[in-house]
Amino acid sequence: MVSFLYTRLIKHTDKLMKKIIITFFVLVFSINTDIFSQDNADFTLQTDSTTTINWTALKLSLAPGHAVFDKPNIAGVGLGLIAIVSENVSGFQYCFFGNEAKHLNGLQLSYVMSMADSINGIQAAGFGNKAGNVNGMQLAVLANNKSDSIKGLQICIAGNQTDSFYGLQANLFNNIADKAYGVQACGLYNDAKNVKGIQLALVNYCRVSLKGIQLGVLNISKAKGSLLTYSIGINAGF
Repeated sequence: MVSFLYTRLIKHTDKLMKKIIITFFVLVFSINTDIFSQDNADFTLQTDSTTTINWTALKLSLAPGHAVFDKPNIAGVGLGLIAIVSENVSGFQYCFFGNEAKHLNGLQLSYVMSMADSINGIQAAGFGNKAGNVNGMQLAVLANNKSDSIKGLQICIAGNQTDSFYGLQANLFNNIADKAYGVQACGLYNDAKNVKGIQLALVNYCRVSLKGIQLGVLNISKAKGSLLTYSIGINAGF
């Protein structure tokens, strides 16, 4: 009986919180934004004699073009429901469905999708991430889509893909990289053109250059300097 009441309480609390969040955004975008006194949240950064960049310490976004304190740059916190789009973010950008930023220094978090051209910090999402260059961590429940460069960690459950990584690329099913410099670890299949470090999976495949070792049930290496083309257990290249 206690367990039943506790379950019902949690369920009703979760529904109530969702209603509160939705009501909050509806109220925000139905009220005249003059009430919010934009001067309290916005400031201007003078970069040179001819250029100014508009920044805000707080941005609340329902969708692109429907935001309070709607400036292209955030130095602080950006919160969105459907989507929040920014140029430069220094701080924290969160959205339930989708984040997008050109340059992020800090944390980008979404239940569904996060996207950025360059990241110094952490990019995390429930469904997937997409980024150009990442210095830090790219974390996803499902997949990390193709990135130009990862310096740090790229971790998810289903699949990672990047042009090059320097550090650790890990997930349960499939890792793909042109340049794998560090540790490429996977439960099922690793695929890389150039490896400097370790490939660890049930099946490892190195296509062009192997300078390191392959550890797996089946190792395939068509790389120059590889000791074996096909091996079971371990292979190495120099």
